Formats: sequence, structure tokens, C-alpha cells
Amino acid sequence: MAELSLALGRHACSLQAGASRIYAALGIGRYRFQERHGPNQSYDFYWEGGRDGAVCRVRGSDWDPALPQSRLHVELTGGAAAAQWMQTLQRYAAAQGWGVAEIADA
Repeated sequence: MAELSLALGRHACSLQAGASRIYAALGIGRYRFQERHGPNQSYDFYWEGGRDGAVCRVRGSDWDPALPQSRLHVELTGGAAAAQWMQTLQRYAAAQGWGVAEIADA
């Protein structure tokens, strides 16, 4: 799994708007909102889409997906396609003026 953290700076937007921009950059036309509830009232929400055997999940930095997100966290899985997507997103983020950091596996 590859993971990126994108710092949007003055371009903060809702999670849906940010995910839409990322999926457009990757050429992913279909994606869906996932909301999972866990124990102790914990929950996780993200947008998920994929193609060519790879999956991309986009999470926000804020607990409320409707609020402006200062960061987007992108998880990429699926081998060679995911590696190519990482390069595409790094170039896209740079062109948008976003900060980008690759997160190392723990």
C-alpha cells in the first residue's frame, strides 16, 4: 500500500470536492462514499474508487466530511497501477500548488 498526504493550503475544500479532483486526475469515473461505524461510537469515512485492479481511498483531515479539509490522505493499493497513480498524484499536487508527502509504511 502506498499513502500520500496532500496539504491543500488555501485550496481547502470539502472531502467530496477534494476526492472528485483526485479521481479526475487519476481517470477514475466511478467512486462511492463509505461510512463505517465501529465500537465506542468510532467511525471512519472516505471516498473509494478504482480501476485496472487498483483501489484509491481518499480521507480528509477533519472529522466532518462537509467541512473544509486542510489535508487529504490518499491510500493506493493494487501493485503497478497504484505505483503509477502515486506518480500521477505527485505531479498533479505540484501543479495545484499543494504540499505532498509520501507516508512510509509502519
